Amino acid sequence: MIIRHMQGTFGTLDGEQLRLDTGLNIIYAPNESGKSTWCAFLRAMLYGIDTSQRARAGFVPDKQKYAPWSGKPMAADTPVSCASRSAAGRRRRARRCAPFRRCTRARISRCRG
Repeated sequence: MIIRHMQGTFGTLDGEQLRLDTGLNIIYAPNESGKSTWCAFLRAMLYGIDTSQRARAGFVPDKQKYAPWSGKPMAADTPVSCASRSAAGRRRRARRCAPFRRCTRARISRCRG
C-alpha cells in the first residue's frame, strides 16, 4: 500500500496536510510539531479508534486525546494505491466529539505488489 497524502482534522491538526514521496519517508521536526499526532492519525484512519476505552487515573483514551482542538468534528482523507489500483480512505464524524468508529472507504481487493 502506498500513501501519498494525508489530510485531517484530528487532535492539534486542523485541516492540515502531509505529503509523502515515493519510498521511505522520514518525518523529522522539532518537539511538539505533530509527528506523533500524524502517527495516531494514520492508525485511526486504518483501524479506527477504540470507543470502549474509558479515562482513569493516569490514562486518557485516544477518543479524548485526539478530539480536534478546534472543536470541529474529526475528519480524514487518505488516498492510497497498490499495484495498479487506487482508493480513497475517508472518515468523517457528524458530531463534534464523536471518534472514528465506522468509515466510508473504497476497497482495494487482492492487492499484490
